[in-house]
Amino acid sequence: MNQLTEPLAVALDLHQASHMAEAERRYQAILKESPDHVNALHYLGVLLHQRGDNERAAQSLDRALSLAPDDTACWSNRGLVAALGNLPYSVECYERALALDPAFANARNNFGIALQKQGRFDEAIASLHRALALKKRLMKA
Repeated sequence: MNQLTEPLAVALDLHQASHMAEAERRYQAILKESPDHVNALHYLGVLLHQRGDNERAAQSLDRALSLAPDDTACWSNRGLVAALGNLPYSVECYERALALDPAFANARNNFGIALQKQGRFDEAIASLHRALALKKRLMKA
């Protein structure tokens, strides 16, 4: 077992409980010990986005993606951050996530929203309908 698995689990628990300052401190401690820890970079990026620090969030997520370019969830979260200032890149991020996992309902939903913001209404509707179908399938499972 990786020696950083437990510290990451603790950081995630704190993050999910909205103890943002302590979770950030824990992610940073992991990254001090292991600067290329993809999950710590990813979740730190999510946390920074949630706190409104989108520049640092983008940097953290971009670093994670440079190390793990096939991380579907990271691409989706990068799309969320990009949507605030670079809608075309946001769409690209969702396209990358969906190329990796076409059944990723949250990415499909957010892709539809980004398309709608671009005025691509027919594509947006199709994507949102697909997201609903995927979520219904998950609820039945």
